[in-house]
Amino acid sequence: MIVLWLLKVLILILVGVLAIMLFFALLALFSPIWYRLNAGYDGKKAILLRAAWLFRIFTVVYDTNAAPAFKFKICGRAGKRKRRRPDAEPDSDNESENKKREQIKEENDGAETKEDEADEKLSIVDKAREFKENLDKVLEYPYKKRLIQQTLLLLKRVFKAILPNDADGEFRFGFDDPGLTGMLLGAAYAVRETTGLYERVRVSADFEKNYFYIKCRMEGKTRLWSLLWPFLAYAVRKPVWIIIKPLIFKKRAKG
Repeated sequence: MIVLWLLKVLILILVGVLAIMLFFALLALFSPIWYRLNAGYDGKKAILLRAAWLFRIFTVVYDTNAAPAFKFKICGRAGKRKRRRPDAEPDSDNESENKKREQIKEENDGAETKEDEADEKLSIVDKAREFKENLDKVLEYPYKKRLIQQTLLLLKRVFKAILPNDADGEFRFGFDDPGLTGMLLGAAYAVRETTGLYERVRVSADFEKNYFYIKCRMEGKTRLWSLLWPFLAYAVRKPVWIIIKPLIFKKRAKG
């Protein structure tokens, strides 16, 4: 009786652990990933990207105007980098020895640079040969048409998964030739009208100088499962599986 009771307790504990693991796995897969992107260019680029996952427990920030530009936060806190201690100044007695060491180092560096240049030339030749071999394999691949179709379908599904819920933008450009500026402005208006983006995209032109200005904003959400399943469906397709199967199941060399 005691043995049966212990088995029941162990089974209940195991089922509870598996249930908790399944719960957190489903939570991670289907919890929304909120993102916001503000990007612009007016002489220099400016990008601010924020993405939050699992009820904003994990946050990623990429800001080109900050240092460091990339930050990973957990519960709103980012890890701090340790500052490097300044190197100690050399003593005056060791200046001559340091100069000799620097001269020897420069000579060695010169010899190493020559060897590196020779190795780089050989690597370029090897890369060109490898690229030609890979290109020949692609051209001879019997399922290349289906592979292209599946790749385009993958891109379509990924783009649909990250499609923003709200977005708008502003463009302003100009060239030295007013005629070219007017022609491109008319083409931009035509594209905006045919795509139905006239309410979200503002386009203008400067007919007096070369100028380019862009500002856009995007907000939306996606899920980890929405990003993973297109790649899983892509990998199990026959044209793709034939390529990746040898990489996963590598044959062991005999002997």
